[in-house]
Amino acid sequence: MVAGCELGARFNLTEAMYDGFDPTGVAIVFPATAAAARVLGLDEKQTLNALGLAFNRCGGSFQSNIDGTLAVRVIRAGSPPPASSARRWRSAASRARATSPGGIYGYAHLYGRGKLQPDDVVAGLGTEWRLNRMMFKKYPSCGATQGLTELTLQMVREFGITPDKVRSVEVRLNPYCHRLVGHEFELGDNPRVNAQFSVQYCVANAIVRSSSKLAHFKPEQVADPAVLELAKRVTAVSDPALDERGHSSVDVKLTTTGGTVHERKLDVSPGYPGNELNDQQQQARFMDCMEYAARPLPKEQVQGFWGMWSGWTACPMRAS
Repeated sequence: MVAGCELGARFNLTEAMYDGFDPTGVAIVFPATAAAARVLGLDEKQTLNALGLAFNRCGGSFQSNIDGTLAVRVIRAGSPPPASSARRWRSAASRARATSPGGIYGYAHLYGRGKLQPDDVVAGLGTEWRLNRMMFKKYPSCGATQGLTELTLQMVREFGITPDKVRSVEVRLNPYCHRLVGHEFELGDNPRVNAQFSVQYCVANAIVRSSSKLAHFKPEQVADPAVLELAKRVTAVSDPALDERGHSSVDVKLTTTGGTVHERKLDVSPGYPGNELNDQQQQARFMDCMEYAARPLPKEQVQGFWGMWSGWTACPMRAS
């Protein structure tokens, strides 16, 4: 998992480079392949071949998210090609820079749009851990909705905001995030996907239920009339000025029925590097997943898993 996550982090690109490609669909084949390599014990040549096959499976458009189609789940499945990846994944990645990332029609050209330097993919490999820059979502919705959900919940708790007290909510996002989650909300054929990629739903859900959990994105929960009615009072605005504050920055302005205006701004959304989740927040995510399972594990087993993780994080050698 460490090998896979590190390689995936190195193949991740900027928003400008992706330009509509789904980062998950593009980059996930490499970590999936690298992780499988460790399990299968492939040699260097086999690993390099597997990574090359993985490169030919890159793809996925953000349009699936916007349209609310289940293709978004297929993209995130990210299964590696048969007999994929590496015991010597580090060496293989170094050799692959001349083919997959750096070839004339390689990764740097096709997905990096000529802005990605192939040597950057392997720079500091083994000493600089880019997986430490990975984002962990605090809430079970799109990464572009993390900050607005956080700010909305802050106001709900601080000012006792309830649906009947809300006249309107304005959410300002950078253009990239607005294109992804700022469109008008509709139930559509796949309410769960539409809700997870909607400013309007995520704000309304946070106000109505004073939280944001996996269960809130079940189709029957998404169709709750109370949430749908409130979602109509939420507006998403594209604001290029937010680009200067960070790609996850967001502003929320809530106006009450009495005319009081509450405003909150956030430059780094929760879970992103610079605003990492603490152990308590990670535990809340873990427990939400366990409770949501179709066949929940016994409470004692869940606590045992968490205890094992807690013991590992307390180990001073874990960083090595």
